[in-house]
Amino acid sequence: MNLFLEKPEKGGDRIAYLATSDDLKRVTGKYFYKLEERDVDVSPEESEITKKLWQIAEDFTKLET
Repeated sequence: MNLFLEKPEKGGDRIAYLATSDDLKRVTGKYFYKLEERDVDVSPEESEITKKLWQIAEDFTKLET
């Protein structure tokens, strides 16, 4: 079982790097797997749901993007 699990320190180091690295300080809204930036595949249905949810959030907060 230990072959598939990594030590918490290693995962924590990656999170700390992604959160504090000067190399990534202007990077936002991206998905990372370990330290690799990856694209997220979103179905058209999920995309529509996301847009509706965002609109509801804007309506409740009275904020617009």
